[in-house]
Parts: sequence; structure tokens; C-alpha cells
Amino acid sequence: MASKLYTAIKSLNLLKKQGEPVHEALHELKRLLYSSKEWMNPFFLQLHITNKCNLNCKHCYYSKKDKKGLLTKNEIFKIIDNYNRFLKKTKQKGMIYFTGGEPLLDNNIYDYIARADELGMYTMVLTNGTLIDKSVARKLLESGTQLVQVSLEGMEETNDNIRGLGSFKRATEGIDNCVNACLDATVMMTISRLNIKDFEPLVKHCISHNVTQLSFDRLVPTGKGTRLSKELLTKLELSKFYDYIKSLSVKYRNNIAVNSCDPLWRKMISDSYGCCIGLKGICICENGDVMPCRRTNLVIDTIRNKSLISIWNSEYLRNFRRSENFEGRCGKCRDFKKCLGCRAVAKSVNGSEFGEDPQCFFY
Repeated sequence: MASKLYTAIKSLNLLKKQGEPVHEALHELKRLLYSSKEWMNPFFLQLHITNKCNLNCKHCYYSKKDKKGLLTKNEIFKIIDNYNRFLKKTKQKGMIYFTGGEPLLDNNIYDYIARADELGMYTMVLTNGTLIDKSVARKLLESGTQLVQVSLEGMEETNDNIRGLGSFKRATEGIDNCVNACLDATVMMTISRLNIKDFEPLVKHCISHNVTQLSFDRLVPTGKGTRLSKELLTKLELSKFYDYIKSLSVKYRNNIAVNSCDPLWRKMISDSYGCCIGLKGICICENGDVMPCRRTNLVIDTIRNKSLISIWNSEYLRNFRRSENFEGRCGKCRDFKKCLGCRAVAKSVNGSEFGEDPQCFFY
């Protein structure tokens, strides 16, 4: 099946280079390919191409934005090629998430997406959605974007309280433009006491706008989000809320996927592997800084003049693969290797990326 899809995609790519209008058909074939077994557990690179943003969200992990030392267009191309060599050397399939700041403020994004797509990577754009008009949606499709993830924090009043006045309406219009351009659109919600009451209404809103998945993640009180520490759910509140989300995921399963990469959620629904830190993903910032996870705000190296494989094999990242390095309940947990807890929450609350996950409701 996969080999036939690769052959068909190769043929359509040739037609695309000749100027033939095959973008929708190519997108659909890639959707089938990326849902095949060989793409079940890909590595991911979260690549921040800018720190500019047109919003000022209360929970943003940025605290200040340095305008100096930002990656050039040529350097970002080199990073994509560097990542491709890493994938080949480690014999893995790869995803690349283009984000920011707001990535659509960088007009070079379409060239970056096209390069990654040409190299056979699954391409995804993480955006606030407010800049996606019909023209932008079309350019995203034509450059090879497979998925657009738009952030919403609830319904209009709640979302705009967190993200800014008018952002809900503009983001929803952006979602509609993606769907009308035959792009897959998903929504991401960062959960806290500020917005949990809006979860089911947001599910319904997503369904009405043909969103394929509503994803959610926990608030990490870092960067500007440090001011929201009191809005972090307790372990009991989180447990009850996840039970509620689980019931909604069943209730609406024929209309939309409701899911999360949160290790506690994954353990709750399927006992599958949890946090990817040090195992299946890495982050490169707009100035070349490398972080194990962007929300930890921990710089471990710089990608400038270094191979990604050398950074990946560093002693620091190896420490995340050894359970004896972890503290508190996480270090003693029999399921730790399948979970790891959320290292970003552990760092922001307990001061150590190797500390226990303070919201864990299992042990």
C-alpha cells in the first residue's frame, strides 16, 4: 500500500513541477500515506522561524523577545537539511512543525514548507489562525502543508480574554479558509481554570466548522504564563476533568477526534507512551537555541554549526532516557518509562525538569 502511494505521489510531484493543478489530489494521497503503519511513530522537530507575533496571549511561554541573532533564511534551510540527515541516520520518519511567534508573519514560510515537503517530511503549521485568509490558505496547500493547527482557548468571550479582542472570530475564519482550501485543520486548547467550562462548547464549535481534531494540553506556568500559576488545575481537578473529556471523546467520536499528547491523558486512555522529551522530538528556537521542549525554557545547545545527531546523542538528553535520574513519585513509578510525566510542568512548578509531575493523579 505505502509503496504504491509513494509511486503515485512521485508522479504527481512531477506534474506539480510542470505547473499542473494537482495540489488537492497530492494532499489527499499524502494524507493516506501518513496514516499508514510506517508513519505511526514519527520523530518531530518543532522549528520556530520567528518570535514576532500579532497577539499578546496571557499564557505565552515567551517572556521577552530578543531581536538579535535570529536565524536567517539560509540557516533555516540548513536546519531542515540537517534534520533530514538526522532522520536518515536514525532511520526514522519525520514531522516538522513550523511555528513562532506567529509563523505566518514570516513570508519565507512557504519556501520552508516546500523544502521539507520535498524531502518527504510531514509538514504542519502551528498558528493562531488570525492571518489565514483565502490566499494564505491556498499558498499553504500549494507549498505542501499537510496540517494546520489553530489555537483557541474556548468560546469567544473566554478566548478573547486570553488571546485578545477579536481573535476568536478571526481564528475561526482562518479555520474555514483552511477547510475550504482542502487543508486539514485542528484546534489546540491550553487548559486551565480559566477555560475548562468552555470545553464541550468548543467541541461543538469545532464540529460545526469541520475541524478534524480538538487537541488539548495543560497550562505550563512559564514565560508570561508564570502569572497564571494560580490557574493551574490540581491533580484532583485534572483527574475529574480528564474523566469528563474522556466521556466527550466517546460522545462525539463520530464527528471529531478529541485527543492530547499529555502523558497523563495517554496513560488514561490507552497506556501508550507519553512525553516525547529526549525520545521522539526536539525544539529549535528562532535564534538557533536547542531545547528538549519549548515549554521547559531550557537551552541545551545551539544548532549553528552542529549536527542534530550530535546534540541528540548528548549526555543531557540521554538523562531523560534513564528512570534513575528522576525525583519524587516519578522516579519511583513503575510506569515511568511509559509516561515520564510532563517535564515542562515539573520544571515550572518544582524547579527541576527531572522533578515529579505535580499534577499526576495516578500515584
